[in-house]
Amino acid sequence: MVARTRGFLASDAAWLLTGVTLCAVLLTPYSSAHDRLGLRRFSTPEVTPKVQVGQRFRMDANGLNGFEFRARAVAPVGGSFQLTLRALGAPSVERRGLVRAEELVRSSSYVFRFAPLDNSADRLFEFRVASLPTDPGRGVALLATRGDRVADGGALFNDALRWASLAFETHTTAETPLWALLHPPDPDRPPRWLALVSLLIGWILLRFVLRAASAAVDHARVASSPRDP
Repeated sequence: MVARTRGFLASDAAWLLTGVTLCAVLLTPYSSAHDRLGLRRFSTPEVTPKVQVGQRFRMDANGLNGFEFRARAVAPVGGSFQLTLRALGAPSVERRGLVRAEELVRSSSYVFRFAPLDNSADRLFEFRVASLPTDPGRGVALLATRGDRVADGGALFNDALRWASLAFETHTTAETPLWALLHPPDPDRPPRWLALVSLLIGWILLRFVLRAASAAVDHARVASSPRDP
């Protein structure tokens, strides 16, 4: 009886964990425009008045409002840097910001936030970090990974596109998957809330499946245990 109770508790815990994970996925705004730091990681050249470092990428969602990247100190840091994000092609769009060198290396990553770009989906962007002419930044390099890792883009050293990609992640104000499922779709298509209902029913049924599996394991354990003569 104790073993069976433990089995049911384990199955219920797995079921609840699945529900929490599903909720997190449904409530997290999505954007696949990113690149994680890979095994062939390296530090870019130090950003100086003569060297700019950046990233070209194609955005996959509307509402782009942040670009997160990773920097590290390669020498005593100081001065300021200018951050620029611009859309390639028409219409011309640009966002600028200033940041102290110390802020760039204070934590594992830095997020350059700006006013949202409503029509950012399927557009090419270039992000650049440059030393501010009036207060030259120094001692900072960015983290990147070698390889052809981002479609239609890659790391930029000055104006040259390199066989590498910065470690970066885009931020958006785009709708969450839950909002997309509940939002009225094209009238010629099936309602998307049916997918949400299917997920809910599947999650409920999962509890019975896990409990049945737990009971089967307990039964097999009891049947295989040595019996008293």
